[in-house]
Amino acid sequence: MGYHCIHEPKCIRLRRDEFFCEDKVLIRRFMVNMQQEKQVYTRVYYTMECMEETEEDPYNYLSLILSTNFSVPFYRYSNNSTDGELRVTDCSIPSSNLSVLFGGESAGFFGRRDIILEILTVDCKDEETHFSMNHWSGLETLKKLYIICPKLSKVDNDLFSGVSKRLEHLQFTDTEIQYLPKRFFSNMEVMETLDLRRNKLRSFRSSYLRSMWNLKKLYLSENEIDSLDDDIFFQTKQLTHLKLESNSLTALPTSVCSLRNLQNLNAGYNRISFIPKDCLRSLPSLFSIYLNGNRLFTFGLASESILPNYNNELSSFETLPNSSTTLEQSRNLKNTWIGGRGVWDLLLDNNSLSSLPDEAFYGMVKLKVLKISSNKISHFPENIFSRNKNLYHLLASNNLFTHIPARLLKNNTRLRTLDLSHNLIETLHEDFFSNSIKLCHIDISDNRIHHLPDKIFKPFKSQKPECLEFVLDMSRNRLKDVPELSIPELTHLDLSGNHLTLFKTEILLQPSRLQELNLSHNLLHTIENSDGPVEIKYPFGKLEVIDLSSNQLTELPTFGFKLATLKHLNVSSNNFKEPLSITMSLCHAYFHSLETLDMSRSRLKGMVLRYDYITVEKLKHMDLSHNFIDLEDCIEAVDARRLVWGCVSPLYSFTALELLPILTASVIFSLLLPLLFSPSTVPSSAVVKIPFPLNP
Repeated sequence: MGYHCIHEPKCIRLRRDEFFCEDKVLIRRFMVNMQQEKQVYTRVYYTMECMEETEEDPYNYLSLILSTNFSVPFYRYSNNSTDGELRVTDCSIPSSNLSVLFGGESAGFFGRRDIILEILTVDCKDEETHFSMNHWSGLETLKKLYIICPKLSKVDNDLFSGVSKRLEHLQFTDTEIQYLPKRFFSNMEVMETLDLRRNKLRSFRSSYLRSMWNLKKLYLSENEIDSLDDDIFFQTKQLTHLKLESNSLTALPTSVCSLRNLQNLNAGYNRISFIPKDCLRSLPSLFSIYLNGNRLFTFGLASESILPNYNNELSSFETLPNSSTTLEQSRNLKNTWIGGRGVWDLLLDNNSLSSLPDEAFYGMVKLKVLKISSNKISHFPENIFSRNKNLYHLLASNNLFTHIPARLLKNNTRLRTLDLSHNLIETLHEDFFSNSIKLCHIDISDNRIHHLPDKIFKPFKSQKPECLEFVLDMSRNRLKDVPELSIPELTHLDLSGNHLTLFKTEILLQPSRLQELNLSHNLLHTIENSDGPVEIKYPFGKLEVIDLSSNQLTELPTFGFKLATLKHLNVSSNNFKEPLSITMSLCHAYFHSLETLDMSRSRLKGMVLRYDYITVEKLKHMDLSHNFIDLEDCIEAVDARRLVWGCVSPLYSFTALELLPILTASVIFSLLLPLLFSPSTVPSSAVVKIPFPLNP
């Protein structure tokens, strides 16, 4: 269990390097051997976690354990020092008499005198907190400081004056701080990463970064900043990552245009209405641009200048321009592309873009991900993606497209994802996919498509098996027929919410990897089976889900082929007219793996018993609720093994049944009566769900 420490009876040593004080404070230490540039050194980790309020300051216990002597391996290398990391979680700040816990003669050393404290994490408990410079006094060797304090609302001007000169990484997040003192970040010449995410900052001035010549990463996300000084980044030439998302910015500072080392710019979810056009295109290292969730209306159209060097802008207008006017203007624009040659990711979704110039992405030859969803774009220039041969993902949902050019994707041979959902598209050209046979995800749902050419998917017939899943979503359109599905790699097919009245199972002969088929919410009255040879009629080895709910079927379909892997079948909300022979229908379709069967709300009038020795052994959940079923029909039978006589119900074959939602009183009686005579026919784990009688 452990033993009490000699110098502090309130602490128990549980293991060699684990201590528990007052049953409320857990302190651990462990060592890890590290290697960097062929030099081996040891890092010592200390953690202190406070679980409840303590009688004494928990830092008293930490101080005691830090001073405990223990062996540290010594390596005969040029750099044989040992550095340390301390993490404090859910503890209040040290009391005043312990504010120099690591200070004095130690000069940044703690525990053994040769352990240098380089990393300190303070994760405050959820209570009022205030730090002063004394708390960091003596931490001259500190390189990384992490502070997460939800109730911290104010900081002193000289808070980091004792550690700022060597600090390389500062994380100051999740606080209530709204304003920072003017000289809060002074003398931080070696700072590389400044993380101020998830605070309540209202402003961030250029003076804060004046001494950070070496800053590489600046994170200001999830604050309440409404503006940044135009010259804020003139002193941070080494900046590579800039995250400004989820603030209230109305414009990017023009000094962004001077950051030639910038690789990642995230200014999503602000209120930005224009971007200096030539600015981002001129940054040679930029490969990721996130401008989603802003207020951009158009780009490429001339507007007032911001600075003499950047007088072409993405502009904002108070009202949407006339669509024909903007289309004509966009066609006449040259060199209007927003990013440079090295950009991989461009996110412009959730704006109010109304048009795209012909050369919007012309120079972005390395572009891989383009998101323009949730805008108001109504036209795709035919050659807009002609030079984006590396495009992998194109997402253009939630726009106003009515027509898609036949040769829009002629040069996009590497495209994997295409999302054109939630538009006003009526059809696609037969050659639309002719050069995009590497697609694995096609979403054209929620459009106005009434017909697709029968051979539109023919190019995929020669597709190599590179997709883990191939998803084709054509749901919620106006389709009355289904084109030939010559997609051998197809795994998920969604045709729900269309106007289909007839479905021929021969359509499914080519996609042999199909796992899920959704035909719900159509007008289907017939599933027409294939009449081909037996070996062709039974092609499926992976289909697990079929949804035929909310159609007009009058009988349970058999599909005409073996479905040995089918696990879930939904035929609810149909119109079955005759009493249903469930067991025989299921066995005829070879549903050996079926686990759930939903036939609720299908106007079933009865279940006719067809006794045979074939059982659906894995069926666990069958929903027969909201029907007109009467289960009075049964057959006298004898269990020869147990010498038990009884009446076998139509549920006899479903030996694994666990849940059976039913409805009427007659059904209840018909189920319970056979159980009295032949309990062995129903498993002990079965649950019969019996709601109050309702009118179906």
